[in-house]
Amino acid sequence: MPAIGATHGAGATDSTGSGARDVTSSTPAGTFSGQWQDGDEQIAWRADRTDGAVTQITEAVTFGADARVTRQLQFTREGTLLVFHEIRTQTMQSPDRTPGPMEVQVTLAFAGDSVSRSEKLVDGKPTTLRSFEIDYARRHAEQALAVARRSP
Repeated sequence: MPAIGATHGAGATDSTGSGARDVTSSTPAGTFSGQWQDGDEQIAWRADRTDGAVTQITEAVTFGADARVTRQLQFTREGTLLVFHEIRTQTMQSPDRTPGPMEVQVTLAFAGDSVSRSEKLVDGKPTTLRSFEIDYARRHAEQALAVARRSP
């Protein structure tokens, strides 16, 4: 993965080596935003601070020509993930379904290290949420929080 080059203030750059490219800008009232790349994903994000701590991140993600994702991540002031909500829309072509857009929603609520609520809907119908999807949510949230914490 490429190294992060975060732009802070008047153009100073730092490389943190977390595996993504990051460009940030501050906005008033505890809200700030930026962009980063994680593999094929181009991620535009907006974060909110409460008492100096990042407590919420909203992401708009594009990858490939046919896929879009929105994510909302909520954290405690200490950085523990509370909620991961993702809506993924992508064009599917498969022999077992009509070609066209498919929407997948994943909602996870956490209480410490445990999942207190989980739901996965595919085109509005409940389906099985797999353990690797929970692991991905945790890893992605950690990476997104690290990017946001490095922002001015």
